[in-house]
Amino acid sequence: MAGILGNFKIGARLSGGFAVILLLLCILGAAAYFQASKIYDGTEQIADNWLPSVQSLGDMRAQANSIRRAALRSVLEVSAEGKQTQRKIHDDALTKMDSVMKAYDKLVSSPEEDRLNQQIKAAWAEYLTVDKQLLALSEAGESRFTEARALSVGNAAKTFATATDLIANSVELNRSGAAAARTDAQHTYQQAIVLAGGLVLTALLLGIGIAVVLTRSITTPLGQAVAVADRVAGGDLSGRITVDSKDEMGILLAALQRMQNSLVQTVSAVRTNAQGVASASAQISAGNHDLSGRTEEQASAL
Repeated sequence: MAGILGNFKIGARLSGGFAVILLLLCILGAAAYFQASKIYDGTEQIADNWLPSVQSLGDMRAQANSIRRAALRSVLEVSAEGKQTQRKIHDDALTKMDSVMKAYDKLVSSPEEDRLNQQIKAAWAEYLTVDKQLLALSEAGESRFTEARALSVGNAAKTFATATDLIANSVELNRSGAAAARTDAQHTYQQAIVLAGGLVLTALLLGIGIAVVLTRSITTPLGQAVAVADRVAGGDLSGRITVDSKDEMGILLAALQRMQNSLVQTVSAVRTNAQGVASASAQISAGNHDLSGRTEEQASAL
């Protein structure tokens, strides 16, 4: 790894290391955003679909009960005035029921829920047919009371129970959907925690690894350069300087290598010159000694 990194400048290595760390941070942010979006989608599904559907179905059941209760009270009322009061309550609840059913149509979100909604509409239409007959018998007076009573506890009760049971089934379907969405959101949250922890740990380990590799790729050749400089400063020019990188440290070692070679050449030249001077001095000394001897011989001859 150090040999490969030695082919790049120190600035390029540092930039690459920071780029890798920044890339990991971007990946961590993207993963967090993705998981948060999934959690938001789940909560949005609960808030905008399942819970409003349950509320709408609750309103539907409440209005159905109001309609049924007003029809039954109309049967029990003796006076025409009382029957008219119950008829008004009945019709107001019927109007609200129509609005609630139209609002619920917009909240249907699955084929199963749509199938239940169609069954609710069919069952409610069947009940309204019987309900209309019941109100007609009730408003006919005491002479039709027995028929009205038999219809209210017979076919009217049966068709009403069928419609309300279907509404209850749809409520349960939406509650199950809300529970499933909650479970999915919880599972997504747990996945997000695990993923974020894994990415943070990976970024931490990779960051430490990058720091160690970059530090060694710089300090190791720098230590070699310091050792060479100390050796040369101590007068040792016999050491071998190896240059195996092309970065700033390699350039420094190459310069130290050239400096050592230059010093070796200089010292060799000085040594050669010194040897030449010593030889010349010896020759001059020998000549002087010979001249001195001859001079003494001539003096003795005189």
